[in-house]
Amino acid sequence: MNLPLESQRLVLRDFVESDWPAVHQYASDRKVVRYLTFGPNTQEDTKSFLQREISLQGEEPRQHFALAVALKAQKHLIGICRISVKDTDNKIGSIG
Repeated sequence: MNLPLESQRLVLRDFVESDWPAVHQYASDRKVVRYLTFGPNTQEDTKSFLQREISLQGEEPRQHFALAVALKAQKHLIGICRISVKDTDNKIGSIG
């Protein structure tokens, strides 16, 4: 997969460490994470999450893509999307 991926309004790109304040803004908001499997995050939770996701970017072959979703014009991070390959032999994966 060639990154970043761009649409007219959005950019999907790999996370970088400097994304943590923007990620923490939504990941620590009780209303945002109400129906999610994590959160609300502490600052350490968010930093640990980003470190883990950034470390997975170097996998060969890469099978896990946690991508920052940013508004293209403002370059403002607004969320995450995830694509994971679970089983290459049986072509099983997940998107979230």
